[in-house]
Amino acid sequence: MKKRICIAMAVLLLLGCMPIYAAADLNTIVLADERQTPRVTGGYPRFETLADGTLILLAGGGTFRRSGNNGKTWEQYSIAQNCQKIVTTAGGTTHILSQENWQPYVLEDGTVFAAYRSRTSASAYTSGKEFYTSIRVLKSTDNGRTFADEEILVESTPNYTHGYWEPIMMQIDENTVALYYADDLNVDKVGPQQNINYVTYDIPSGKWDKTVRTAINGVVRNSRDGMPVITKLSDGGFAMVVEAHDYANRVYGNKYYSCRFVIGLSLSADGRTWSNPIPVVVPEDTKSYLTCSAPFITTLPDGRVIISYQTDEDYVGATKDASVDKNCVYGAVISDAPLTVNTVLTASTGGAAEGFTKIPDIFASTPNGYMIWNTVYCDGKYVYFAGGYGRNNSSGSAVRIRRATVYGTVLSMTVGATDYTLNGETKTMDVAPVIRNDRTMLPVRYVAEALGADVAWDAETSTATLTTDTVAIKITVGSSTATVGGESVSLDAPAFIENDRTYMPVRFVAEALGATVSWDPATATATIRK
Repeated sequence: MKKRICIAMAVLLLLGCMPIYAAADLNTIVLADERQTPRVTGGYPRFETLADGTLILLAGGGTFRRSGNNGKTWEQYSIAQNCQKIVTTAGGTTHILSQENWQPYVLEDGTVFAAYRSRTSASAYTSGKEFYTSIRVLKSTDNGRTFADEEILVESTPNYTHGYWEPIMMQIDENTVALYYADDLNVDKVGPQQNINYVTYDIPSGKWDKTVRTAINGVVRNSRDGMPVITKLSDGGFAMVVEAHDYANRVYGNKYYSCRFVIGLSLSADGRTWSNPIPVVVPEDTKSYLTCSAPFITTLPDGRVIISYQTDEDYVGATKDASVDKNCVYGAVISDAPLTVNTVLTASTGGAAEGFTKIPDIFASTPNGYMIWNTVYCDGKYVYFAGGYGRNNSSGSAVRIRRATVYGTVLSMTVGATDYTLNGETKTMDVAPVIRNDRTMLPVRYVAEALGADVAWDAETSTATLTTDTVAIKITVGSSTATVGGESVSLDAPAFIENDRTYMPVRFVAEALGATVSWDPATATATIRK
C-alpha cells in the first residue's frame, strides 16, 4: 500500500523544491492522457528515434511500431521473420527457440540495430538436458523497414537454464558501439551471481568484435547484476542501471537488509571501465523481502536522469500469484541535479537515495492490476513512460504509455525582486515585477527575449512589437486590446510604463509566445515554461 506521507512529500519536492536546470523542466510532470498500444506477445517495450525523427517502439516477439506523431498512433509490423526458429547443436540436439528482450538502437548514420536473446523455448526445455542460449542482432540500413538476417554474437549450450540475457546497446566513442548483456552462465548455477559483459561493433568496418569483456563484475560482490540499461550523460560519460542483489539478506554499509532486488547505479567515463553499482532505489521497507527491479534510465537535456523500475511495494490488491512480477507497479525517480561521471553517489537506506526524488503516480494503480518490464525514454522534446500491463512476459500484454513535455526555457520571476532565474541561472533586472489590479505584470523585454522574441519599441505610438518566426504581437501602453498575428484580442490588464520600463500582463505575453505560466502564491513567483 502506498505511503501517503511519503508521496505527499515527494509531490512537494517536485512542485516546489527541486532545482531548475537549463533546457528541461519536469517539476510538474504534466502528463498527456494515457494511451495503450495493441496487445503484444511478451513485454520489454523499448523506444528509440529514427534518423528522420520517427519514434519507434520495439516490444516482445519482435513487434516493431513506428509513430510520426509522438506516440498518438502507431504503424505496426513484425521484424522477427529473419530470426532462426530452430537450431540443432553440435551434439545433435534440436532446440525450438524463443526470441525475447528486444532492444533497438539507432546510429547517427541511420543504421538501425535490433538485439535480442534467443534461447530454448520454455515450453520445450526439459530440466537437466541441454539448454541453448545466445545473444543475436538484426541490422537495417533502410530506416528500420527491413532487417538483414541475424548475426549471433555469443552462444552456448549449458545443461541448465543459465545463459545470456537482456542486451542493450550504446555508442561509446566515434567508432564503437558496445552491446552489453547479463551473463550468469559461467558462475555458480545455484548462487545469485551474474556479470554484465559486452562485445563491440566497429562502425567504420561494419563488423562485430565478439571478444567477451566484463563491464561490471557481480560475482566478486556475490550479486546478481542483471537487466543492464545504459545512458549517455551530459558530460560525455555514461551511467548504467542494473537489477542488483546487494541488499538480499545481507549486510551493506553496516546495516542488514532483506530486499530481494534493488536498483544499482554505475558510472563510466568511457563505457568500458565501470564503478561498482551503488544501490540508489530500494524498497522503503528494507526488511520486507520486497523488490525494486527491472530498471531503465534516460538522460534529460539538462543533464538530470530519470530511472524507472518495477516495484511490488506499492502494489494495490491481493497477491494472487507466487511470481513477484505479477504484483508489480511502475515506479520512477529523478535526480535532483545533473548526473556526471564525477557525481558522488550515496547508497539508499530505504526509498530513493540522497540526490534523487520519487516521481509519484505516473500510472494510477488499480486493484489487482500490475505493470511490469517498464521503460523511460527522452527524445529531447518529450519523456515517454511505458510498461507492459495486464499479463506477464509469457503472454499477451498491452503497453501503457504516458508522455511528458521537456521544456527548453524555464523563466521564474518574483514580485518585488529584481533577481530572476533563466534555465537555472540567476540574473538581475533593473526593475522588479509588480502586481496591478490583481494582475501580475512583468517587464516585457526580459520575458520576450527569454522566450526567443525580438522586441521593438515605437516611442511615437507607445507600442511594443514582439516578433518570432511564427507570430507578431503588438501592445500599446494604456490599451485594453492587443494584436496577435494581426487579430485583435482583449487584455485583462493594459500595459503601462514605470521607471522607464514597459510592463505587460504575464499570462497574455507568455501564452501568445507559446509558453505556459504557473503561479506560486506563497512566494509570489510566476514561472514561464516553453
